[in-house]
Amino acid sequence: MIKLIIVDDEKSTREGLAQFIPWNSLDVSRVECAGSGDEALRLAEQIRPDIILSDIKMPGMNGIEFAVLVKAILPDCKFIFLSGYADKEYLKSAIQLRAINYLEKPVNREEVKRAVSLAVRAVREEQVKNAENNAILKEKLALDMAGMRTPLPDILQRLQQMNKDISSYGNVITAIIKIDIQTEPSTDIEHNHKGLIYKAIDLVFDNPVMYHLAGFKDNQHIVIHFYGKGVSHRDFPPTIISSLKKTIEELASVKVDLFMGIGIKVDGVKQVRESYRTAALALQKQFFIGANQMVIYEDRVDNGKTYRLDAVVIKQFVDCLSECDKDKTLRFIVHMHDEIRKHTELPIKQVKDIFCSMLLELNTFATGYNIDLFEKQEQVYFWDIITSMSSLTEIQNYMVDRILVVFDNIQSKNSIGQNVFMIMQVIQEHYHDDHLTINMLAQHLFLTPTYLCMIFKKKTGKTINQYITEVRIEKAKEFLKEERVKLLEISRKVGYQSPNHFTKIFKKMTGMNPSDYRERHYL
Repeated sequence: MIKLIIVDDEKSTREGLAQFIPWNSLDVSRVECAGSGDEALRLAEQIRPDIILSDIKMPGMNGIEFAVLVKAILPDCKFIFLSGYADKEYLKSAIQLRAINYLEKPVNREEVKRAVSLAVRAVREEQVKNAENNAILKEKLALDMAGMRTPLPDILQRLQQMNKDISSYGNVITAIIKIDIQTEPSTDIEHNHKGLIYKAIDLVFDNPVMYHLAGFKDNQHIVIHFYGKGVSHRDFPPTIISSLKKTIEELASVKVDLFMGIGIKVDGVKQVRESYRTAALALQKQFFIGANQMVIYEDRVDNGKTYRLDAVVIKQFVDCLSECDKDKTLRFIVHMHDEIRKHTELPIKQVKDIFCSMLLELNTFATGYNIDLFEKQEQVYFWDIITSMSSLTEIQNYMVDRILVVFDNIQSKNSIGQNVFMIMQVIQEHYHDDHLTINMLAQHLFLTPTYLCMIFKKKTGKTINQYITEVRIEKAKEFLKEERVKLLEISRKVGYQSPNHFTKIFKKMTGMNPSDYRERHYL
């Protein structure tokens, strides 16, 4: 809403301007008139205009004197001067006051419209700039309140300057929100969605008795200080996190996962850092209970019933493996996950250490059956795998997946025989080699080609060459999902040097050529 005052001692001039200029089309919402500098000054103090259209030569206080007084209280107010005199001194003063324009009377309506449009544009640009600067100052203040480096008197002074004297509002509760953009793994939130996330926070936490001050700590964490005379943990119902998630997703058109850690209630800004510290502790609970949850910090009394994570747990896991009982091993992992979730006081590093040790034991068990836990081309460090996981459930799912890989391979070996299993494994590893032949397989496995073909056909009902073709075509289908990978490159990736031969085989196996298959299934 842009407000404007017309100041002129001639009634016909001010009423004519007020009546015959299309103010709404110029984005001016409110127009007031004054017949003197004194009257206009009182009006300016009352409505705080964005633009003033003022005569210079007036009885009593002239337009320049009036402008000087207005600029003292409204430094951003834009002036357009009107004058029936081409006075160099007036013009010089107008320039010093940074007037938008200086129009000579009798005024031309089009000139006034152009001058007002120019002033409106300047006001809008300044509003945007001020809003951006204010947002930056608020964000920095929110972070400094949570940090330890900024002296408290400095923070109190800045709060007063921003009309956010938290000390007069009573209690403060600090929260930290962790945000993960699901649809864009490498999204830079700060540049892409920051403003919209702030808007979502303002909408969801709009409360007449609870105010907030927020700032991005980094690309994934937002610090919010809530303050108000009656603020309490009751102001944070469990549904608040789902409401915030929905609002962010609607405004930013992305899928997000959130987790909110809420600190203790403290009395005023002097203790806000303690609320922040406890919010950070509450945030760590995400590892145990998963995303899209909210945790309010509470001091837990040690009742001596801490869940033990030690060598006994590892031995129990090894015993399950030794019995070669897939279901029992899986039940053990699920039970362990459920028990740890009940003990969120456990150090996260300790939990990850125990799962890393169990992964090592699983790898040792698999090696005994000549089974690779990972693809041979992968360079795997168990600790890196577990450390990179952000939740207990993610670790559980990974362990379950690896256990299934091991036991499914054991079952395959038992059902088709060791030699046939080895043939399949070598083909899976070397399908991209255009020199993959029965003779090469025989040399690799120290068996004769005739025996190799006989046992494979007997156990699987198909020839080795048929199986090689099936593997290559299935791998080709996976590569076709990537639109940027050319058909020539896919052909070579699956062991065919001739693209024409690859296309012929692919069509024979699937009923369509590779480009048609890609278009139908993936584009």
